[in-house]
Amino acid sequence: MRIFADKAIPALESNLLRILKHDEFSLTLFSDDQFETLNQDTIDVLLIRSPTKINQNTLTNHKIKFIGSATAGIDHLDTVFLDDLGIKWAHAPGCNAWSVVHYVMSALEVIYQEGLGTVSNGVGIIGYGNIGKRLATTLETLKIPFSIYDPYLLDLKKYSLEKVFNHDVITLHVPLTQKGAYPTFHMIDSNELGVLKNKSLINTSRGGVINEAVISNEHYINLVLDVWESEPTVQEEYFNTVFLYTPHIAGYSLDGKENGTKIITERLGIFLGRSLDTRHFETERKFFNAEEIVAFQREYHASSFPRGFFSAQLNLSNQMQAFKLLHQAGNSLSKIRSKHLPRRDFNNYSISGKNLNELELLSKLTRFT
Repeated sequence: MRIFADKAIPALESNLLRILKHDEFSLTLFSDDQFETLNQDTIDVLLIRSPTKINQNTLTNHKIKFIGSATAGIDHLDTVFLDDLGIKWAHAPGCNAWSVVHYVMSALEVIYQEGLGTVSNGVGIIGYGNIGKRLATTLETLKIPFSIYDPYLLDLKKYSLEKVFNHDVITLHVPLTQKGAYPTFHMIDSNELGVLKNKSLINTSRGGVINEAVISNEHYINLVLDVWESEPTVQEEYFNTVFLYTPHIAGYSLDGKENGTKIITERLGIFLGRSLDTRHFETERKFFNAEEIVAFQREYHASSFPRGFFSAQLNLSNQMQAFKLLHQAGNSLSKIRSKHLPRRDFNNYSISGKNLNELELLSKLTRFT
């Protein structure tokens, strides 16, 4: 079996060996910008990430039987086209959900430190899927109030967009859709930006959810953007109008990527009718020392937020400065992302201490699954 895979998919070979023997497959790695130069006629299984677009223009003379995307979203896959060709496809929904939650919590830390919102006013969550639910659990653990809105999953008589907009901070966790009863394309436009005056809006979902063309300093809104409507390019003018900006790295953690690898390998195994080796591969965790733990507790008692805990491996202010410098130096968004330092999700941190009662809250955060 000839398997071609994006070289940025981590721990792939060891995962493939959970369903296949060494002599049953060959593995060829490529970078996302090399895909269209590959001889697709020599590929049986294709494993990709979001930069690789699959549609009738990019998939031509081929013998591909299975395409797996190690990503939560499928915007880059023309699934109707694949279904028509009879090509089995799979992705990894929820693989980086905790990674995105980590990003949102790190953004909240910056927002609260800058005095742009209060913990007591809480957070409005738009989209109550894999990420929205986990974010709500995290906020609830920290006793931070929140409201949710999702017209597809919630009773609109009980949950409203207006209630969500009453919070100091609103965060978007929706797919990008242009059809249906509640399309999300440009769901945040001039009117919504006006309503959110002096508030903070976090977007880690898809760039097109916000109409970037109408963003200006006149809206007086604190935008935290990790995704961009014009990807893979970014308009440098937004560096002057956006409060925090990062190069699409919210879900770009070690755990998120490894989860994606695991899930698409399992889906491939199902496609091939192979049983799965269920051995657990433990990855290195982030350990905190006693002084750090005491500092987190002190911050939580003082400000109702464990400052430093979420930013320990994801400092968004530093990420923003690095993004700006690399972008101005002419680096592509893909290359900038590749320079993102490996990080662990907060629920994989390791914490220990003598008085576990004092550590109860932090311990809960590190036990989420």
